[in-house]
Amino acid sequence: MMGSPQQLREWYGKPHRRMDRPLLSALCLSITLLCSGPMGSGWGVGEAVASAEPAKAPAAKAATPADKPAAPAAKDKGKESGGDDKAVAIGDPAGLLNDLEKRRVELEKRAKWLDLREADLKRLEEKLAKRVASLEALRNEIRANLEKEKVVDDANISRLAKILSGMKAKAAADGLKAMDRETAVLVLKVMKEKVAAKILSKMDNEQAVQLANELGIPMAEKKHN
Repeated sequence: MMGSPQQLREWYGKPHRRMDRPLLSALCLSITLLCSGPMGSGWGVGEAVASAEPAKAPAAKAATPADKPAAPAAKDKGKESGGDDKAVAIGDPAGLLNDLEKRRVELEKRAKWLDLREADLKRLEEKLAKRVASLEALRNEIRANLEKEKVVDDANISRLAKILSGMKAKAAADGLKAMDRETAVLVLKVMKEKVAAKILSKMDNEQAVQLANELGIPMAEKKHN
């Protein structure tokens, strides 16, 4: 530490780096005490340092507002915790059980409706099956009747052919003219070809040719005198 005022003035006059304002004030106070009292090197320096320390307090106190932005983080944390509470409320077991119960009831109603629908379709299927069976039976009956009628018709055709074959050709030709074309062809088919050709020769030329073509009997056109 410097003792004489001359040494302090020489040291203070030298170029040095800038000091902080509080430290510079404390140094000036120390120099004043050293110059004014014989015991400045002891008590004066301690009191000067003690008086200089409170000057640093505002700097520390000024730094305090910089720490205040930490408060919103706590607020955000509260929001996050609130969101978690809401999520927990949504996933409430009682609510889930209630939803499952509603779903079960809906599925039961759907199952009952499907059962009723299936029963209706089964009844309709049985009804259609009975209808098909009835129509099949009717078709078989009609077929049997047609077979019987065919037998009767064949018998009648054979009888007509026999009757016409025993008649004179002109009379047999008149009998064929009274019949429809289909029946006349059937009767002629049952007759012997020679007898049928003789009867056709007594019919009108146009009608005779048509019947002969259907029977496959060659027939020359009649010459008119």
